[in-house]
Amino acid sequence: MVKYLSDINKIGYYRFRHPEACLILDTNILLLFLIGIYDKGYLKYCPLMTDNGKNYTEEHFDLLEKILKIFIGRIVITPQILAEVNSLSRIRLFKGKKLNEYFPRIIQEIEKWEENYIHFRTLLKEREQVIQFGFTDISIIATAKDKGYAILTDELDLYRNFLEQVAIISFSTIVAYELHKVGM
Repeated sequence: MVKYLSDINKIGYYRFRHPEACLILDTNILLLFLIGIYDKGYLKYCPLMTDNGKNYTEEHFDLLEKILKIFIGRIVITPQILAEVNSLSRIRLFKGKKLNEYFPRIIQEIEKWEENYIHFRTLLKEREQVIQFGFTDISIIATAKDKGYAILTDELDLYRNFLEQVAIISFSTIVAYELHKVGM
């Protein structure tokens, strides 16, 4: 198992060694990207990007874009991730005209990606993990295990609990390393 994908170079090397590997984006990371492509300046004001001490900014978006370029054409989401993005976008992001502008833009981006479906009965086999992490996170883990894909997440508990089982990248670690390295 490849471990400690803690900087851009290690992620690039992982991708080089695993050209068939795709990258699964966790919900928060996907939202960072989608909000950023819609309106980068809104990131510092967006409640979803400032909750829980994340304080994601344009620099975080730029770093995320670098990671996604390493996996260009190999981005994967699950229906559970998409459902969370839909709900959070409608409830906590925009209303009215902005929402009507936002969705066509993100649909245009999402159309480029792949979807991996994990049957709910498969998820229910992991009842304790579903209770602890939820259906979305377990759909991500199940997809990564089944297909050999990497995961990009900002959830520390998810990262710690599954580091030994799948290729998982902590966005927080990448941010700390890469943004500190360039003096930000």
